[in-house]
Amino acid sequence: MPRDAREVTKRGKTSIAQADAGDADDNGKSTTAQTDWETLAQQIIDERRKEKRVNLRFPVQVSGFTGAGKLFCKNTYTTDISATGCRVVLDELVVRGDTIGIKLLIKAEPGAPITKPQMFQILWRARKDNVWMVGALKLTDDKFWMVDFPDKSPFKAS
Repeated sequence: MPRDAREVTKRGKTSIAQADAGDADDNGKSTTAQTDWETLAQQIIDERRKEKRVNLRFPVQVSGFTGAGKLFCKNTYTTDISATGCRVVLDELVVRGDTIGIKLLIKAEPGAPITKPQMFQILWRARKDNVWMVGALKLTDDKFWMVDFPDKSPFKAS
């Protein structure tokens, strides 16, 4: 550890790393701190999402074009959803930036029409077993999932 970097704790609060900290506080008491990197890393991961994801498996129909320009239309399912996107399982290879159509294959209530497809943009893909896990961003503002999503924070500004 460099000479000018010391660990500092003040008044029993959560510890923080502080460069070039003195050995004593204003009252002459010795102080030490430690950074909780695990907690900070988890907070960063949690904060990068715009809203909460919900682990729901919805039957969907995904349509789009392969890299070779061939049209595909596959019945599959989501693994999680959010107000602005979803993760869907696909056996077709899609590329980041591609646009796909996703149609819910369930009805809001008996006798209701099946929803119209909505456009999504591929944000990422990852191979898992013999399929692709695909993250997609909804390109419209319409409510699509028939779900009320929780707020990101339990605290609301007044």
